[in-house]
Amino acid sequence: MSITIENLLSNEDYLLVEANMLGAALSVYTLKPGYIRFMRRVGLVIFFTGVVTLVFAIVSFFRFKSDNEFDLLILALLPALYAMFKGGLIYRIEVNRARRMRVIICEQGLLYVTRKFTRDLVEVVRWKDVLEVKKEFIGKSYYLTRRGGSPITFSSSFENLDELVETIRERGRIEEASR
Repeated sequence: MSITIENLLSNEDYLLVEANMLGAALSVYTLKPGYIRFMRRVGLVIFFTGVVTLVFAIVSFFRFKSDNEFDLLILALLPALYAMFKGGLIYRIEVNRARRMRVIICEQGLLYVTRKFTRDLVEVVRWKDVLEVKKEFIGKSYYLTRRGGSPITFSSSFENLDELVETIRERGRIEEASR
């Protein structure tokens, strides 16, 4: 059973495509599930490291009394609380942001959708505005330069990155040839 474009787009995506007059949606590119799973696991490991550190700090505070016990407790609590905060932040916010990140290829352009806190940030690129897609000097990422806007970076964590880049280059050339 193949996954169709209709299964990948939400009602919100259809409204975005329609509102920006980009024509029919042709394909959707999201981040690799393995990358999202990795981020979730890293967030949990950091969080639970903070929990374990916190437990050890509290147990050692009550078990071993010393002259400067309060200072040692604070010294141990700060990294533990920071790890719990950072792990929770990665787990809740960054994983949610990664799940929502996508590129929607349409007939007249593309939508680059990413999440900033509680809202989606949508960048619209029309094919006529694509100047070039270049590979970064180091790494496997690409960046799209366009007229009147900042570059968009496509990291290697996108599924089918080479196909995405080739589609953008092809569509950009088609628009350039028709001018």
